[in-house]
Amino acid sequence: MAQNLKLASGVYDLTVPLIDGLVKIDGYDLNVLSDFQTVDDIFRAMLSNAEFDACELSLSSYTVSRDQGDDRFIAIPVFCNRHFVFKNIMTRSDSGIKSPKDLAGRSLCGTEYQNTRWVWARGIIDEFYGVKPSQIKWVTEKPERVPINLPPEIKTEKLPPGMTTLQALENGTVDAAFSFFKPREGNIVCLFDNTKQEDIGYYQKTGMFPAMHTIVIKRELVDRDPSLPSKLMAAYQKAKELNSARIQTFIRQGGSSVVWLNEATKEQSRLMGDDPFAYGLKANEKWLNKFLSYLVTEGLISKKPELSSMFASSLLET
Repeated sequence: MAQNLKLASGVYDLTVPLIDGLVKIDGYDLNVLSDFQTVDDIFRAMLSNAEFDACELSLSSYTVSRDQGDDRFIAIPVFCNRHFVFKNIMTRSDSGIKSPKDLAGRSLCGTEYQNTRWVWARGIIDEFYGVKPSQIKWVTEKPERVPINLPPEIKTEKLPPGMTTLQALENGTVDAAFSFFKPREGNIVCLFDNTKQEDIGYYQKTGMFPAMHTIVIKRELVDRDPSLPSKLMAAYQKAKELNSARIQTFIRQGGSSVVWLNEATKEQSRLMGDDPFAYGLKANEKWLNKFLSYLVTEGLISKKPELSSMFASSLLET
């Protein structure tokens, strides 16, 4: 008899075949939950109450919780959510901030300090522009998903209740912000004039395409069925292949509502190869190690963990 498996996931083209039930898992009746306002709702439900059998989870919150001794979950090396971060660094047109170096001594707001995208942004600002986390006054909008204990040289404070990150930037409460979206109107501008060129330059320089989330499974389920991580990873891989085939059909038949899909796909392949969303530990080892080093530098974890401790042992060679 098939066992129920409750999986919570964001909606991406890579996961739609899973959500739509086109991909099955042998021995399991897969129930994919995707009707959430934001993926943050999934993260907080899993971290606070372990509400799902498996779910998409913030890579930073997963690592921070493990550093604090939380062993309830084990990850599989699947990374559906990846972004370059240059488009997310905002300031005001009248702030006098023209480059990341100008952030030293200024205030910067984000949703939370531990958000994975902001970990990447801070790490890049430190590594490539020489501004350390301790040189910026950090302001946060929301409670941290996992309680954190930052070193004394890194200062954070909270926004007034009800004020959002972009409101704080717009009204001058802070000098800069990390934001997922840029308003269409007003005086908020991206710090980088051409964020796509920054993305390309970063990738050409580092070969890294930063990931934000991973997939975790309750450890008790893996203890009961050690084959579950392999089965779930294979399901994600199958869903990705079905999505890739669907995109190629769109291109071949001219059936996409994305007007320049063909050109964009070719450009991406020229720059990043045919599978920039590769799964597996070996294909992602370089950026994972960089990300873990950023977590240490930014005061979020006490020491850099071994990658082998973070992912299911049955998948370490994939």
